[in-house]
This record gives sequence, structure tokens and C-alpha cells, in this order.
Amino acid sequence: MERATRNAGFVIDPDALSVLNKGQRSIKGLAGGFENVVTLDLILTMRLAEQPATPRLYEPSHDEVAAATRTIVTGRRAETPSHVYVELVRQGLRDEWDLATLDYGFVSDTLRGPGFHTDPASGRFVREPAEQRLF
Repeated sequence: MERATRNAGFVIDPDALSVLNKGQRSIKGLAGGFENVVTLDLILTMRLAEQPATPRLYEPSHDEVAAATRTIVTGRRAETPSHVYVELVRQGLRDEWDLATLDYGFVSDTLRGPGFHTDPASGRFVREPAEQRLF
């Protein structure tokens, strides 16, 4: 997506990303509570680039992605794993990450760490008491 957008002479405005929440999780998500797929759609706002795009995108390390994931969750900017992923995409667009390297499976594994779990009924995060959190 990023490369095609850049090659066409456009830039994506990360601050104008919108989220389309279809309002219903998949059968797999309803049965298990945590599905390993993004359940939201992004609506992108693009404009013509004023300058040629930077030739190379930055590939964040797993540690950088994990740290960004924890920051998003602890900052309460996301209520579901899909919301976390959308915020990571937004950050990646701002920081010129190569989003082809952003793996939802890795992000969801990071989210299964200590500090919260996903409520099977709603798919939303449930936070553990502060004294039990590690991040």
C-alpha cells in the first residue's frame, strides 16, 4: 500500500485516518474471544505529494513494535487489539515505517502479555489491577 501510494505521487495523512467499525466480529472471534485478524477497516486520506517521496522506508525492529504496542495500550488509546493495530499503522505512517513488516500476529502476541486480557464476550481489553501489571 505505502509503496504504491508513494509511486503514484501521493502521501497518506496519518492524522486523517478514519476507522470503519463494522460493529460485528467474526464467528471465530465470537467463539474464542480473541481472533488473530484485524476487525476494523481503515479509511485513508491522501493528497498529492509536494516533494518526491523518501526512497527507503524504515523497518522497525520487533522491540520497537512491542514498545509502541505497550505505549498505545497503557495510554488507553485503544480498546481492542484491532484498535491497537490501527494506532500502530498510524504511527508507522507518521514515522515512515515499512508497514509490510508490521505483523498483526506479532502485535497480538505482544498484547497477550501481562497487564490485560481480552474479554471473550466483547473483544475489548480488560485491565488487571495495577499491582499485577508488568507494563
